[in-house]
Amino acid sequence: MLSYLSPCVSSPIIILIPTRVHSSSRVTYMKECKVEQNKANCNCTYEPCARKGICCECIRYHRQSGELPACYFSKDVERTYDRSIERFIQSYKLKKL
Repeated sequence: MLSYLSPCVSSPIIILIPTRVHSSSRVTYMKECKVEQNKANCNCTYEPCARKGICCECIRYHRQSGELPACYFSKDVERTYDRSIERFIQSYKLKKL
């Protein structure tokens, strides 16, 4: 089980990775996604985004592109659509100054 606290979601996202129990074929899956609650807290300004509110898909998409999702950035930085890890580090360093 993985627990991740996203800056845009008020409670931890718990991800249960599908696993097989040794003596049976039972599989455990992820908890139910709270899409509407996630959408209410999502700061992504890209309106045609099909992943809005489905945080696991959003994170997967951006990580495959070498990026981070909008919820890791301030509103000003998010609006630039530069979701690179370098931009995150740069904005984080500026925030600490």
